[in-house]
Amino acid sequence: MAHAAQPTTAYVSSDRSIFEVLGRALHAFGKAFSMQAGMQTRMNRISRLNAMSDAELAELGIQRDRIVHHVFRDIYYV
Repeated sequence: MAHAAQPTTAYVSSDRSIFEVLGRALHAFGKAFSMQAGMQTRMNRISRLNAMSDAELAELGIQRDRIVHHVFRDIYYV
């Protein structure tokens, strides 16, 4: 018979209230929803920039092949 060296925490501990567990789940859902909304905003920006002419992009100082880099420049270094 095998014995675990460390106790497992894969289940909800009885010392946590249902409200704490529910609160954590709702927080995670809210965070995921917020991240999705932010990503959609960036994708919309990429679409708007792609629809511009090369001359319009040049006025903004953006090259067409660098649009994605421009939109994500604050969170990614590419």
